[in-house]
Amino acid sequence: MLKKRKSNSLVLEVIVAIILILYILFLYMDFYNVRWLISSNYIKYLCILLCFLLSIVSNKNSILDIAKHRDIFLLRLALFITVMADLCLLVLDFYVFGVFLFLLVQITYSVRYSTKRLKTTLLFFFITLQFVVLTYIITILFIAKINILIPISLFYFICLITSVSKAIKACKNNLYPSPNKYMVVIGMVLFLLCDLCVALSNVTSTLTSTAYFIIRFQQISWFLIWVFYIPSQLLLALSGRYKSKLIE
Repeated sequence: MLKKRKSNSLVLEVIVAIILILYILFLYMDFYNVRWLISSNYIKYLCILLCFLLSIVSNKNSILDIAKHRDIFLLRLALFITVMADLCLLVLDFYVFGVFLFLLVQITYSVRYSTKRLKTTLLFFFITLQFVVLTYIITILFIAKINILIPISLFYFICLITSVSKAIKACKNNLYPSPNKYMVVIGMVLFLLCDLCVALSNVTSTLTSTAYFIIRFQQISWFLIWVFYIPSQLLLALSGRYKSKLIE
């Protein structure tokens, strides 16, 4: 048993080391605009795949035993949807569908951190979705046509803020033992910072100004997306390694 644990720990350390090496590699490529045989986007996606693998290797609980191991199931589900979302965004260029999948990611994380008020959480998302859809329909019918990404992004932002706030609350309520509770909070906050950089990058890219400050701001925002994103996924993947206090 001890030998098996040491072997499993070694596998974890190797995967984490590979992720960190690839992380430094693609940041170097992006910062210095280096072009190699493989695009940095594929290296980034490999990191996401490894984070999902890490969530499986780090905890041997059966993914099918939902009733007994609810927390680890939801974590793996969120990371799996993340893999599919990044496939759409990084590889296939299905941007709208990719953002939609990230909606599901944030809802899944919110459910993960909600143990006592699950129905209330799901009802909140349902009502919010209805409000956003209704607002979108009224806008395109009576005011002006707008890109479908705007309401989707708005709903995503609401889901993101909700999942981050629930992660902080879960930490305060000691839903997870240490260091898991800190991994959850830091991972979700980094996720938030990543998406704020995505928003800033997209907003500045739509500006017609060619001012040096605007261009540099857009470049920095785009670079910081992945500075925050991979650490967030790594921490979240590791947050399921140990059993939680209240969820098993």
